[in-house]
Amino acid sequence: SLTQLLGPTEPTDVKIGTIVDQQDVPLPAGVFLAYDVNSIKPNVSAQGLAGVCTKADGTADEDAIATGSCGTRSAWAVAGDVPLSELSGAASSLTGGLSGINFGQLLSQLLPVFRRFNSSVVRDVQFTLKDSPKDNGGRADFSANTPAEIDALVKDFSAADHDFQQIPLGFNFAVKFGNLPSFKGAPVDGLILLGGAIVPGRGVVPLGLGVGVNSNGDAQVDKQGQFPSAGLVGLRMAPAHHGLEGSTYGIVALGASLKSATDSTAGVGGSALFARIPENKLVFDPKGATPVDLSGQSFLTIPEGAKYNFVNATYQGIPGRSFRFTTAPNLAGASVLRITFYGYDEKRWMVLANPSDFATTSGGFTLPALPSGITQDRTFQKGTGTGERGDFTVQTVKLQTEAGADLSFKDLVENNGTNADRMNDFARAFAIYGYARPEVKWETPTSGGTASVGSAFKLTIANFRIGTDAATADGSVEVSCGQGANKSVVVSAWSDQEKGEVTGTLPAGCTAGTQTLTATLLDTQVPPQPLQPAAAFTNPVTLQ
Repeated sequence: SLTQLLGPTEPTDVKIGTIVDQQDVPLPAGVFLAYDVNSIKPNVSAQGLAGVCTKADGTADEDAIATGSCGTRSAWAVAGDVPLSELSGAASSLTGGLSGINFGQLLSQLLPVFRRFNSSVVRDVQFTLKDSPKDNGGRADFSANTPAEIDALVKDFSAADHDFQQIPLGFNFAVKFGNLPSFKGAPVDGLILLGGAIVPGRGVVPLGLGVGVNSNGDAQVDKQGQFPSAGLVGLRMAPAHHGLEGSTYGIVALGASLKSATDSTAGVGGSALFARIPENKLVFDPKGATPVDLSGQSFLTIPEGAKYNFVNATYQGIPGRSFRFTTAPNLAGASVLRITFYGYDEKRWMVLANPSDFATTSGGFTLPALPSGITQDRTFQKGTGTGERGDFTVQTVKLQTEAGADLSFKDLVENNGTNADRMNDFARAFAIYGYARPEVKWETPTSGGTASVGSAFKLTIANFRIGTDAATADGSVEVSCGQGANKSVVVSAWSDQEKGEVTGTLPAGCTAGTQTLTATLLDTQVPPQPLQPAAAFTNPVTLQ
């Protein structure tokens, strides 16, 4: 869940010397930022996950645990003071503004800065949980534009004060990789490393980080610094500290595509290795002479090409309420396939499936109709079983025992010692792809504004690929102002695909007066039909 990972955004005025001076920058809640002695964003915050907690007398609070209204996790931070002169090289990647960052260049420039970072951990943070605030449409709403609104938003958060610097990221060594995973037909362009401690009941607590960049499009990470060859990525870590001592060290190496940052149609995909450090011993090897060798471990294939039919009737060849892959997927090495559906409130349904059941495009599953007494359908945005479709993610996971024996789907679901409660113990790799619902935003004419009859319109479309080829595109978009001749126009080509922009001219039948313009996404049938369930986005305007 990206919402869980990044947290809500907070509009922040950012001024860093002469490099950056922008107002209302939407920084994630989990970021701390200051320049010189001036605080820019002094607090970090995160949403919680339901878990366990105790009462004041130390006994388990069974009522709060049963209702999912409490939890206990670890709070961690990686922080440090960095001279502005060391960021000057990264400034060139910001020349297009914060909305047009050259991420590959930025990551490369930031690599040397990691040596200045420190680890800070609060091992046990107990907190209470309540429902997220909602907007009028039922969507989680974390918007806050003033200090008072921000204070109101976080007033029920549990406080955990961090030491800014506890333990330096003093262990500097290299990790060796084989070929990177591919996404949208090309090797991914970034490899993010998190080194951490695997702590029972707390998950993986990060203790360090590293970044690799693939700038030339081959299947290897670029050569870094003093390392002897490509394929080596530096990782800086702190030792286990402040209550984490004795834990098992692990490395999460996430191969992620940065295409989603520059292409609104790409979606979010990645594949990761979850390795243990040999002998559970950190080393200092800044030249990469004896790297941690993961080159023999393969990344799982990112599960692209999945589709779910949200409606009850057969649609586009898929039975009602059924999940399929449009082409036979490569699920080699995966022990389990996990499909998660969720809506505005991020309450979810999770389906665990055997990868062998998806060897062909006819393999899949069908969700049953809601039984009597169950009213929430998590496959829809508002959970009502009608209206806008929800989001879903598809994830594959490779499971192994500590001895290196592969675990099968059967091993996972049987009533034995290899159940899902111990996924962190057995996970050695995972791949994930997010299938977000399509969205259309009216750029011009502006909502509630005025425009000339026959003037231009511009739409921004996310999570939907415009085109007529069913093999590579999702469909087209129809702009209309009602029924009848000359009151609609269909656009099936991008004006700017990377920005997700579509432009055209308002239909000739849209005459002067108050009009409701509607952008409706169409599928690739001949002739095109509205998506099922419908994805239509209205815009009230006055035409002159």
